[in-house]
Amino acid sequence: MDQENSGPTAERLEELLEELRAELQAVNRRIDALLSGQNLEEDSSLPLNIHPSIFKGRRPISVRFPDGRTVTTKTWKQVASVILTDCNNDPVMHARLLSISGKVFGRDRVLLGDKEGMDVPVKIDEGMYLETKFDTESLLYVLKDRILKPVGYDCGGISIQCRDPEQTMSDQRQSGGPSMTGQSM
Repeated sequence: MDQENSGPTAERLEELLEELRAELQAVNRRIDALLSGQNLEEDSSLPLNIHPSIFKGRRPISVRFPDGRTVTTKTWKQVASVILTDCNNDPVMHARLLSISGKVFGRDRVLLGDKEGMDVPVKIDEGMYLETKFDTESLLYVLKDRILKPVGYDCGGISIQCRDPEQTMSDQRQSGGPSMTGQSM
């Protein structure tokens, strides 16, 4: 049996374990909230380094950086822009981003570089744009795994304050938005 194909690499295994740890910490916070009588529909803070699928259906409220700065956001596109702009503001990271700019490709287009050919570019710096025409999970995957990880930007201390899916649905019902009630069976 070929040793290379026998399982995940040590680096990938460590990454998966860190993701699992972050997810378990989020579960522990939810359990603590339940035990203390807090409503489950309250907003939650999730670490950026968990699997991007966890963010599906949630609405971003803000991004919190390890140094305590908090930036209010309303869309996942803004979340990606804020985080990538923070990365770009560091001179070392800026040089690394420039070195991969124009070299990070999706299936049909460049994901970081000149806005030429991008469907929904967001400006990060002069001549540097991020393609943001993705669903939440794909956008966060591209941001973390295709851009930030290769340049060595540490996402570990970044958390995203989110509105949980249940709260989002509750807000829509209160505002007269989409609802499943009142439909004939």
